[in-house]
Order: sequence, then C-alpha cells, then structure tokens
Amino acid sequence: MKFEGESILRDEKDNQKQKRLKQELRETQQIEQQSQQIQMPPYGWYPPEEDGIDLADLLAVLFQRKWFLAGITLMFGCLALGATLMITPKYMALTMLEIGQVLNDRGYENVESADAIVNRSLSRAKAIVGEMRKAEEKSVHEILNSELDFSIEDDFKVDVPEEGNFFSMEITAPKKSQAILLLSRIDQALVNDHNRIFNHKRNELENKIVQANLEIKDIDIHIVNLSNIIDDIKRQYEQKNGEMKNSIDRQDSSIQNIQSQQDFLKEKITLLQQEKEDLKGRITESETRYNELINYKLTANTEARGEEAIGLMLFSSEAQNMQNYLSQLRELLMFKIPANISEFRTRLKELDNDIRNIQAEKNLAEKRLQQLEPEQKEKIEKIQGQIKATDGAKQEKGLGIKTLQNKLDYMITTRVIVPPEFSEDPVSPNMKLNVALGLVVGVFISVFLAFIMAFWGRNKEKIVSGGKISEQA
Repeated sequence: MKFEGESILRDEKDNQKQKRLKQELRETQQIEQQSQQIQMPPYGWYPPEEDGIDLADLLAVLFQRKWFLAGITLMFGCLALGATLMITPKYMALTMLEIGQVLNDRGYENVESADAIVNRSLSRAKAIVGEMRKAEEKSVHEILNSELDFSIEDDFKVDVPEEGNFFSMEITAPKKSQAILLLSRIDQALVNDHNRIFNHKRNELENKIVQANLEIKDIDIHIVNLSNIIDDIKRQYEQKNGEMKNSIDRQDSSIQNIQSQQDFLKEKITLLQQEKEDLKGRITESETRYNELINYKLTANTEARGEEAIGLMLFSSEAQNMQNYLSQLRELLMFKIPANISEFRTRLKELDNDIRNIQAEKNLAEKRLQQLEPEQKEKIEKIQGQIKATDGAKQEKGLGIKTLQNKLDYMITTRVIVPPEFSEDPVSPNMKLNVALGLVVGVFISVFLAFIMAFWGRNKEKIVSGGKISEQA
C-alpha cells in the first residue's frame, strides 16, 4: 500500500509537471517565433525561476532503491577485494648505511656528497643486476635468471639527506624477489668503494706524516748545525780575543823595550854630554899643562947643557904626547861625541816613530777587541733567532703531524647500520584503501544508476514516443 500511494503521488506530480511543461513549450515557441530562432527545449527541462530540486524526491529515489545501491556498492567492494588479492603483494626492502666521514679543519665531512652517493648507488645497482643476470653457475642461474619482479628505475630509491651521515636504500618488490640479495651486494659494493677512498686518504695522510717527520729531522739537523756555528763563533771569538790580547801585550812589551832603549840612549847622551863637559875641562887642563911644558922647554933650551939636553929631549917627547892627547881630546869633543850624540838622537826619533806606530797598532787592536764582542754577540743573536724560527717551524710541523694523525685515527668508515630486510606489512597493494575506493566507486555508480533508472521510469513514454505526446498536447 505504501508503494502504491507513492506511485499515485508520483503520477500526480508528473501530470502537473507535464502541464507546466506544455505551458512553457507554448511560451517558448512564441518567443522563438518572434526571434526567428527555432530551438526545442530538452525533455525534462524546467524554467529556472519555477524549477527547484526537491530533496525529498531525491531521498525517495535513493530509499526506494536502497538494496540496489547496497548490492552495487558491495559488488564493487568485492571486485576491489578480489583484484587486490590477485595482485602479488610488494614489500619494502630497506637497508641503512652510515656514510663514512673524514676529519678536516671545519669538522667532520662526508666522504662523498649526497649526489655522488645517489649516482654511485644507482650505477652499482645497475651493474650488480647485470652481473646477476649473467651468472653462469646453474644453481644461481636458475634463481637469478628469473624475473626480478621490480625495476631499478621505478622501484629502487636512494634517500640521502643533505645533512647528517645516514642514508637508506629501498626496493619495492615481492618477497620472492632478489631484492634482499641485491641490497646486500650494493651495501658491500658501496662499503668497498668507500674503503678504497679511505685507503687512498690514509695513504695520503701517512705519506704526509712521513714527509713531515723527514722535514722535522732536517730541521733538527739544521738546528744542530746552527748550534755548531754558534760554538764555532764562540771558539773563534775566544781565539781572536786571545790573539788580540797577546798582540796588545806584545805591543806593550815592544813599547816598553823601545822606551827602555830610549832611556838607555838618553842616558848615553847624558853621559856623552857629561863626558863632553869633562873633556872641555881636561882639554883646558891639558892645554895649560902643554903651555907650561912649552914655556919650560923654551926656557930650558937656552940653558941646557950636557945631561940636561937629554932631559929636554925627553920633555919634548912628553910635550909631543901631550899635544897628541889634546888632539885626541879635541877630536872627541868636536867630532866623535857630537856624532854619537847626533846618532843617538836620530835613533831616539826612530824609536819614537816606532812607539807611535806600535801605539797606533795597539789602539787599532784594542778598538777591534772592543768591537769583537758586540759582533760576536750580534752573530750569535742572529743565529739564535734562526734557531728560534726553525724551532717554531718544527713545532708547527709537530702540530701538523698531530692534526694529520687525528685525521687518520678518527676516520669514520662507511658501514651498514640496518641490514637489508623486508617490511612486515606490504606496501602495495593496500587492501583497505583499495576496498574503500571500490566501495566509494560503487556508491557513486549505484547512485548514478539509480537516478538514471528513475529518470527512465518517469520519461520512458516520452523517450520512446520521440516527443509525440508533447506535440499532441
């Protein structure tokens, strides 16, 4: 009874709509005739100002066909579930590695950049897949020559963050695939590649350390040589200092000897001068005696007789001797003593010149001796500065070796953090999502079909008659 009432109500509403439709058709034809445009309105069209959506009618259609809606929705859900069950599930094969790091002046730095690791991982993956396909062993050939069930281009992913030193590799593939084996081999290949890089860096660092140690040895030898030079300078200073002091002492001795000679010559001159004065007195006395003898002789010559004549002859001989003596004294006084004095005075002048020359040499030696110590000190200070600078270079080399050793000791090599393994839950297909999408699609399709069926039921006669009912009306 309920459905019959609804049918009668629906028929009445349809009749009313048909009446309104006829009225609207007449008005439209008049307008079209006036505008000379012929355009037939579609069946079921209603003017906007008079037509409206009746929510009750819509809900009535849906409620009337609720089992149809439920059936279609359930059918699509079952189809989605069946299709999902028919698809081979794929899991996420994941492995994670720690990127090797090296220590530099700015801190730790990855051994390779993110882009380089991605490119290396992809190239290694492609190469290993090629090797797996070319395996010649039968047991391996039968397994590896099967389909990989995944694509390197589509299902292989490398995630390397810009910061940090951990990266992961993922493969979306069925569990029966060789994804775990592939990831394991990629892990090993990457570790080996990075180990080669680290070995190269270690060799570089070790060579630098060896070179730095050799340079330190050269620096030590240079420091020893500079120290030996300082010792040589000190020995040369002591030697020159002793030689100069001995030379000065010899020059002092020479001056003293010359001064002694001068004193001796001066004494001789004084004695000669005294002797000269004595000679003057002796000459005076001798002249007086000689004159007396001459006078006595002259007197005796007039009175001499017999034996006295002989005595006079002897006296004459004495006078002659006296005259010779006077001549000698005069010669000494006038010639020999002045000549000796002149010679001694000339010698004194020569000795004065010798003293001045020796004194000049002594002054020069003393001045050189005074300059010797500052020069020696300046040389030593200069070489000590070189030693200090060289020792600073040695300490710098030592710090450099320590830095290189730290870089060598604190290398972080690439290693596998998470071994390759499949996820517990499949990543595709997603059964819940697929069933939900199937149900949603079923709802939309069933609602659409329900409205199509309602529209067909209401307008079947019009559609079948091709619009004749409207024309008759």
